[in-house]
Amino acid sequence: LDAFSVLMVFLFIIIFYFLVIFFIKKKLNKIENHLDNFSFSKINLIKETFGGIKRIILDNMQKFSIDNFSYVERTYRLSEANAQFLSVFPRFLIEMFAIIFLSTLAFFYLSIFNTSNIELLSSISVLAFSTQKLLPHANGIYNGFVIISTNAKGGKDIIDFYEENYIKDK
Repeated sequence: LDAFSVLMVFLFIIIFYFLVIFFIKKKLNKIENHLDNFSFSKINLIKETFGGIKRIILDNMQKFSIDNFSYVERTYRLSEANAQFLSVFPRFLIEMFAIIFLSTLAFFYLSIFNTSNIELLSSISVLAFSTQKLLPHANGIYNGFVIISTNAKGGKDIIDFYEENYIKDK
């Protein structure tokens, strides 16, 4: 029973993370686009500001420049925060479901199946321990997936730049 229970916990965690990935894939793509677009916008604003600092001062456009940069930076940081949230929230969701499941399991074991407390404690301990050991690893894999998904365009841009400028045609 204990090996079967651990296998079931493992399968539940894997299926849960695949479902999470399926449901948030569009959101991750949207975040990836925001991060890519606003990263380039931020760089362009900085270049334009340094290139035209005299014009900004003479035309008294400091507030406009600051507001423009603040908007781009705030939007970029919010997209980063959304990506960070999406990378950690499944673990807390699984922990919540695990606590509810273990509480319900304990209730049914005690009331319906009329089992001893030692057998119940043994079963719940195996489930809790296996969840505690498997969850950080599964979340680490998922976290890596989210990081790669939200930064893929930046990496592709670097590779494209390198290929255009440093790899010669044969």
